[in-house]
Amino acid sequence: MEELLEEALVPEEEQPYEVPGNWIWVYSKFLLDFIGGGTPPKGYNKYWDGDIPWATVKDIKGRYLVTTRDKITVAGLENSSTTMAYENELLLITRMSPGKSTITKISTAINQDLKIVRPKIQIQPYFLWLFFTVNRTLIESMSTGTTVKGVQVEKLKKIPFPVPPLKEQIRIAAKVERLLSKIDEAKRLIEEAKETFELRRAAILDKAFRGELTRKWREANLSTTITNNELNEEHYIIPKEWKWTTIGEITTFVGSGSTPKGGSDIYQTEGIPFIRSQNVLRNKMDIENIV
Repeated sequence: MEELLEEALVPEEEQPYEVPGNWIWVYSKFLLDFIGGGTPPKGYNKYWDGDIPWATVKDIKGRYLVTTRDKITVAGLENSSTTMAYENELLLITRMSPGKSTITKISTAINQDLKIVRPKIQIQPYFLWLFFTVNRTLIESMSTGTTVKGVQVEKLKKIPFPVPPLKEQIRIAAKVERLLSKIDEAKRLIEEAKETFELRRAAILDKAFRGELTRKWREANLSTTITNNELNEEHYIIPKEWKWTTIGEITTFVGSGSTPKGGSDIYQTEGIPFIRSQNVLRNKMDIENIV
């Protein structure tokens, strides 16, 4: 910390929020180097399908990078502008999904849409990942471009960075990792529960149409309302009081709707409600924004 110049410190009026007294605010350009990558020429087979991992935006999916879809050869590495990132370095997306980051657990080359964020002083990799994760929305707001958004490195260098002592960085990283792991586990359990709920729901509906839910009621009431009950061998067994039929025999098709000429330009705030597909949800109607 002592080697940081006075000009590196962020003035109090520019500090985004208050931090503990043993932390300091520093402009990112005095702390971090942003190292770009590149892509070996696609037309040369000798540059591809080698043993060197080559990371792109599509590989950045979580806190850690453990594998890449593509690999390059030594010739591909030496004959392109790609750069090697080493284990436990931070990779930051600066184009397409600017602000998203990951810690690589492997040595990997990178393409031009990524940057290796290499600290000039001791900064714990996980704490560095936390910083960019917290500031992802800010980085997105700094990005420009119509079809594909990207952020300039010079803008990244101007972001204030709160620097705790290294030991405190390690403690913060360890606690956050524990908490995030608990959240991930809770999310997994919720997804499993959703699958179970769907299976139970389907089972209940299936029983409803097999007469299993009303078995006790039939035994008590001995319903004989329907007597014509020839078993349809192509389906499944139903109670003797039930009857197999078809939708066409018991319903009448009235007609389908259409959108009036003029589309949304003719919609009014008062008049006859007009039901559209977005109003029909699962098991209910949503008429809050009906036209």
